[in-house]
Amino acid sequence: AALKHCSGALNVLDRGGNVLLALRPENVGPHNLLASQRKAYTALSSKTPTRLFAERARNNPEAANLNSIPELLLLGGGVPLFAGTELV
Repeated sequence: AALKHCSGALNVLDRGGNVLLALRPENVGPHNLLASQRKAYTALSSKTPTRLFAERARNNPEAANLNSIPELLLLGGGVPLFAGTELV
């Protein structure tokens, strides 16, 4: 069902950042899977949508080096999922 509405790659991680599910439509380049995994990890670890996290990092000189952490990707598209106030 996710692929019917997906125009890019999709990754779902467990709470430890491990991949539970990785999908991409055939017409999406394979590099998008890694980008999707890094966005998912960034959203999970920051508990923040990656677009907002990237904006905050750009506006904070002390956060300028966050993009040097290989697992993080400061690019929109990653979304943390919550059940109420609990990160799932």
